[in-house]
Amino acid sequence: MNQFQKILDNQLNAVNLPIVGALKDISPDFISDIKTKLIDTINNQGNLSLSQLENSIRNALGENVDFTLTGNSNPDESTLLITLGKQYQFPDLNLAQNLGVPALSLDVEGKARSQFNYNLSLAVGFSKEFGCYIDTENTKLTANLDLGLDDEFKGKANLGFLQVDLANDINNPTKVGANLEVKLNDLDNLGGRDDGVRLTLPELQGNYQFKDLFQANLNSNANLGLAAKPASTAILHFLPITST
Repeated sequence: MNQFQKILDNQLNAVNLPIVGALKDISPDFISDIKTKLIDTINNQGNLSLSQLENSIRNALGENVDFTLTGNSNPDESTLLITLGKQYQFPDLNLAQNLGVPALSLDVEGKARSQFNYNLSLAVGFSKEFGCYIDTENTKLTANLDLGLDDEFKGKANLGFLQVDLANDINNPTKVGANLEVKLNDLDNLGGRDDGVRLTLPELQGNYQFKDLFQANLNSNANLGLAAKPASTAILHFLPITST
């Protein structure tokens, strides 16, 4: 969990989005929200059945977190798959200066609306041969973000000698989307027998570069759809600005 937190923080710190600017400044602390409750519940429950453990964790996490727990066991190996999901909605995020587009000279009022969807699948196990491990094939974190402008948005822009009033274009509204997926890699940094897709405790305690521990993919897209009206007469429309 700590490694996922570090990876997520590193990815968010590197991203700036139109409308709101730095992604790290607006992102909820999904892993921090669930980590302590999840770990404390598992450590403190003792010898419970799978269904009893599932109920204890669900009660600790609360009704706002989607949670499932499945497990398998045989004489040589036991596995657990924990899935967690949470949705966050923020109706009043501050807008970035110039809507995060430095080429535009804007004076804006209003707020951004956002929705974050986080999902974490954590597959862990214990093997008589390999000890404690993370199943890298079934472990991943996804984060999806949707952003838009609220109904109170308005702005002014200076285009050379011309000053215009701005509004969100109802036919082509301003919106931003971002999708992040993080998966762990099996390090295989100790040699010896092939452990499959198991990231074992000795591998995590061995020598490796942090960047080799994971693979992360971040995609984003933005549409800046603003309708502009000069202070005098004719109505102009900015062409949508789309970036990926």
